[in-house]
Amino acid sequence: MLKFGDTLNVPRRSNLTIGTKSEDTVVTFEAITEGVQQITVTTHQYVAIRVDDRAEVQSKYSVRSAYTENMGYVLARGMDTNIAALFQNYAQIVGTLGAELTDDNMSESYRLLQAASAPDSPRFLPMSPGGVVGLQKVDAYRNQMYGGSTEWIKAGVPLRRIYGAALIETNLLRAAAAGQADAAMYHQDQNALIVQISPTPVLLHNPEVIEWQVVMHQLYGSAEINRPPETAGGGTAVDTWGVLLRTLA
Repeated sequence: MLKFGDTLNVPRRSNLTIGTKSEDTVVTFEAITEGVQQITVTTHQYVAIRVDDRAEVQSKYSVRSAYTENMGYVLARGMDTNIAALFQNYAQIVGTLGAELTDDNMSESYRLLQAASAPDSPRFLPMSPGGVVGLQKVDAYRNQMYGGSTEWIKAGVPLRRIYGAALIETNLLRAAAAGQADAAMYHQDQNALIVQISPTPVLLHNPEVIEWQVVMHQLYGSAEINRPPETAGGGTAVDTWGVLLRTLA
């Protein structure tokens, strides 16, 4: 939570260079000019509705309560959609838009994360329903002979891990065109989310028009995190803890 201002500055940290010391020599101190990752809080979203007193009284259910509950879902959905839109900016790309993913695609994504020294856990794999159906055709993911369980296929709920990443089926991923969808394999710290105002309702009864006016809003910022390369001595920061997967919707 960012309590003050609209920008969070996150300092980067590079790996230092190892030196070899000879007898009777002094060590060499290293000076690295580190960059800063800025995360700005600028996304202010809201939903609003008017509910006439007459409509509220004559309805069989509470119109205002029903819509207020839905407002929270709509705002949460909007936040999730914006975060998922970050995937398209990843520099590492695997797969083809409009095509099913293969085990080669998944193993290559895993290789890229390992090469970047991304921590093994927690890793996530959000994917469209079409992308999940494509993976269900990969024998290694559905055959118990490979040491896994097929319960996630039977129940239709993707709970299985693929190359250590938790598979999450969702329809909130960006679609570049009809029949296409983004997906991603990434470490949790590849993306950042700062929430200054969680979904908060604002309620007013306006006597001039005899109606309830309900607004719910949120304020947050999101960004992908770039890190210095694994090699010693620093360098250009890159987003190697995430891989964009291109697949079908």
